[in-house]
Amino acid sequence: MKKIISLLLSLVMILSAFPALAEGADIRMELPTEIHRFFSSATFNGYTIYPDSFAVFEDTPGGDIAFAVTSKGSTQILYGFEKKNGVWVYWLKNGGVLPQVPGQYQLSNAKGGFDLHTDRIYEKDTLCIALLEEELDYYRYVSLFSVNDKGQWHLTSLSTYLLREKGQTSARVYSDHLAYYNEADLLGHAWGVVETNLRYVSFSAFPGTLEEARQVLSTPPDIPYGSQLSATQIQFTGGQKFEVYSGPGTEYERAANGKAMVSTNDWIQVFGREGDYILIQYDITSDQMRFGYILASALPKNASVSSLQLDLTEAVILQNTYLTDDPLKSQTRIRTLNAGESGVKWLATMGAWAYVEVSESGKPVRGFVPIGAISQRPEYRSYAASYTGVNYTAQATLELTDNVNLAATILVQGGVDPKILSYQIYANNLPVSAALLNQDLSTKDGYTCIFTLDASLPFQTTLLGLCPVYPDGPHPQETIIISLY
Repeated sequence: MKKIISLLLSLVMILSAFPALAEGADIRMELPTEIHRFFSSATFNGYTIYPDSFAVFEDTPGGDIAFAVTSKGSTQILYGFEKKNGVWVYWLKNGGVLPQVPGQYQLSNAKGGFDLHTDRIYEKDTLCIALLEEELDYYRYVSLFSVNDKGQWHLTSLSTYLLREKGQTSARVYSDHLAYYNEADLLGHAWGVVETNLRYVSFSAFPGTLEEARQVLSTPPDIPYGSQLSATQIQFTGGQKFEVYSGPGTEYERAANGKAMVSTNDWIQVFGREGDYILIQYDITSDQMRFGYILASALPKNASVSSLQLDLTEAVILQNTYLTDDPLKSQTRIRTLNAGESGVKWLATMGAWAYVEVSESGKPVRGFVPIGAISQRPEYRSYAASYTGVNYTAQATLELTDNVNLAATILVQGGVDPKILSYQIYANNLPVSAALLNQDLSTKDGYTCIFTLDASLPFQTTLLGLCPVYPDGPHPQETIIISLY
């Protein structure tokens, strides 16, 4: 037993004589103390920081900033650090910005360098990321990020042989379009927006060719003035995808044959929150967009989104029409709606469209209907108006249901019979046919006669006129005018 214990003690002494294996990245260049310590954790075991894979930018609008790339085979990740109170602290991680291929990345400041595309000098601090591969005498990837006055770094140029492997593609990035080049020759422009913030840029999501850019790029649409739905453009964390439903829950219909998804690498407008979901609009292609709901948990931290204010009142379909989830672009029809269809709820208005929920058949679905084809219900309103002339007084009472069905009663009284034959109804100054009943009430309560009219008004009628018709024709100067709103 003593021999066993002695052998164990000897083994412990032998093992303790060897130094512990170092943890963290294989750092092959000098780094500031805090950054070196950051990469020395076990999290970075197997990674390498090559010479020239680190760069420092001093006195930028955002302060002192440093960047580093860690490499592990084809896994490449960009890290960012900022100096606070004299100490370097971590603030950025984005692997999506880099092509995930083996090689060594070189980081440098391109400030003062010459832009071959625009014949201009880079006047601001500009992070240049270049990929150098073994046995190649050229860079297969170069991206440039310039810092703005708010201290944010944005993509301004990308040149690569990796996009679709169709030879070199260069793109100059602007706020509202991309300009594509082959070497120094301009190939053309693609209008729309891409993600440029260094925190969110995704190399795989960048359009590889001019033709692809023209197919997929778009710009966020302007929401019609006076709409109940208003949009806020929120910057989501890039490189993510979320399931999209037509309503705030998985029980609602999902477009694209149940496969609708939104990518956070493009613009997303947010309209508000309903329960655990938010209503968004996003682009599918340059010619098609979509409204839908995603989980509110997709929002970036500290994003503030107000609650949706929806009417949720019963509505009636007035005429055969359709439902769309893209009212501002393609107006693609996703369902046919028939006149008189029930199970419809009016949610909000947006320009010439009513936002509705339909649940008559199948899963409930939300979308937009031309506002002239639908009316809120139940809707009942009454009005009263009169006209006093030289020889008579006419008193009118009106009942309006569903915003379109009008029943009017006009009582005429006076010392002299005005000889009125009928009344013509005008909606927004246009004549409307009506069923009229003229009854003789000359012996009742002093009224000369009573006219009863029933008519169907055009939707969104705001001004109503009741014009008396005499044997010699209409007398428009005696029209009873009623404002319906």
